Formats: sequence, structure tokens, C-alpha cells
Amino acid sequence: MNLLQDSGVLNPELYNALRKRFGSVRLMNAGMRAEYESQMFTAANGENKKGLTMISWGEGYKVCCPICGDQRFRLIVNHRHNTIDPKTGRSFGRLATCFNEGCDLGDFDDRFLKPYIYSKHITIQATAGETDVEMGPAPVPGRCTLLSTLSPDHSAIRLLTTGKKKHNIAKLENKYGVCFCFDGSNDYKTMTDRIVLPVVYNGLMVGWQGRTTIDEKPKYYTMPGLRKGRILVNYDKAKLKPIVVVTEGFFDAVAVGDCGVAILGSKLTPHQKRLLYYTWKDGALVMMLDSDDEEAQEEAKKVVAEAKDAYANGAANVVLPRGFDADEIDKRELWTEIYRQCSSQGVSLPTV
Repeated sequence: MNLLQDSGVLNPELYNALRKRFGSVRLMNAGMRAEYESQMFTAANGENKKGLTMISWGEGYKVCCPICGDQRFRLIVNHRHNTIDPKTGRSFGRLATCFNEGCDLGDFDDRFLKPYIYSKHITIQATAGETDVEMGPAPVPGRCTLLSTLSPDHSAIRLLTTGKKKHNIAKLENKYGVCFCFDGSNDYKTMTDRIVLPVVYNGLMVGWQGRTTIDEKPKYYTMPGLRKGRILVNYDKAKLKPIVVVTEGFFDAVAVGDCGVAILGSKLTPHQKRLLYYTWKDGALVMMLDSDDEEAQEEAKKVVAEAKDAYANGAANVVLPRGFDADEIDKRELWTEIYRQCSSQGVSLPTV
């Protein structure tokens, strides 16, 4: 019996995946955490970019390299391999190297390695071919004013507070930074007369969306250049909670509260899946995409099927009544429905 199978290593998911794939794994620098820092580097295209550089390797897992036929455990995989730095949101890739001369794996190049390592249990956080993207700060879309300065009969206030909508103007303004753009800049004239929804990620406003207040297309205008697939709206607040509720839009995430995140679309990117896993793997994942969108519901079911065994408290898909968005339901009723549907799917959510 290997006592390190379930505990005693810094990255048990990776360690167990290696054991399952290779059979035998030798431990190097047990218990020593890798040390790293953020540094500028020159990319292949000549651009200067910021990346994470290892200072001290720390704990590593030695296996026989499948690329070159090694039999001496010359392939070393770092314990931070394919994980995400919680401070910067950047992923650690290319942290595996084979020390056999002439091996095609190369130095710190894991393009060929991932298919050999990852079993279905953690494919949701294993993504080949990704590159890190530098984001923010975002430019202001134009001349803006606080929501509280608008009259009660202003189209923006009516949109947010009348009919089925349940938004608290003071909370939108003070907690989420929502404001109103009455004059879009030359670069963003489309933002004129739109509600500004800031996208804040790791403490920095990296972009925004503009919501029209009248029957106009497009309903939402996204800041050009915003890498939607690299972020989760409201991540900074949600990452402190044991539950994450994944929604499509900004207002849905706000309606859920601090546990809610928005993907600004109907399909998760590989990076978003990986970010969800590494942040909430010890908690629970709840998918709550638009109930009227069949493609979104298929996506939610697929994600839950992949993730149900990967999260400590499980994963579930919550489907709201047709014709209703999360921000059109009383918050207490919304959470009652979330707990009810999760329980019916065998997922016990902690109290938040």
C-alpha cells in the first residue's frame, strides 16, 4: 500500500493521476513548495509579456517518460503543473521536463505530456494549447454618472426596478460599480445612453458591458478586446464562498449574490472550467444557465456530468421556470429553489 496515494503530497490530484497512468511515481523534494515570481519576458513574436517564473522547483513527481521510452524516471512533473495562481489567476503550464538528452518532450514543454497524464476525472482543468493573456486596466467608455443621480422615471432606473426586475440601485452602485454612460467616447459611441456593467477581475476593472435601456440592438455591447473566456464576472467575491453558481449574465450573478459568477455567454471555455475547478474543488458547483436556451441547457448538463465527481460537494444543474431570469425572482425564493433542486440531485450544499 502506498501511503502517499491519498495524502502527504502537495498536489494529490496530479499525483494520483500520474500513479494511475504510469503505475510508479517517485517523490522528489517532498513537502517543499515551489517559489515563483512574476517577470517580464519576450514572446516568440517579439512582444514583451508578463509571466510566472520559477525560482525554486520544490516538490516534483518522477515517472518514466512515455515520449522517449525512458526507464530511469527521468521525467519530472512539478507539483504546480497545470494549476492556477490564486493571486494572479494565471495558469502554471510547461512545468514538466524530461532529462534524457534528445527527448522530444523538450525543456519545460508539456504539449505532448497532457494526453498521457490526465484521466477523465480532471480533464475539466487540463487544457492544451492555451496561452496566458495580460488584461486591464480598461478604458472608461465615456462620460458617466451615478445611478443615484438619475430621476425615478429615467429609462435606466425603470429597467432595473420595475416589472419583474428586483434590483437595488444603491447596491448596484456601491457594491458593483454600476453607473450610466450618457455620452460615449469617440471610441465607444455605442455606449451612449447605456448602463455600464464593470467587469472586475483580481481587483482590476478589465472591461465592461453596456446594457441598452430601450428596445435597441444589440441589447448588450461588450468592450472590444475583452477576453470574456478568461474571466468570471464577480469572481473576486465568489472565490471566498464554498459554493459557486454559474450564470450567463452580469445581472443574474448579482441576483444570486456573492456566490454568483457570470460567464457572459452560454458556454464555458476550457479556461473558465479550469478556474472553477481549482477555486471550488473543495466545495460545490451549481450551473444555472438560461432555461429558455436549449443549447445553454445542454452545455450545463454536459458540464455537470463531467464535474459531478470532481467537486467535494458535487455538481448540479438548476433550471429556473421558463420566462424568468434570476434577477426576476426574489432572492430568498431563488436560493430556496437552488437548494431544493440541488438536494433532489443528491448534492448537499453548505449554508451560505
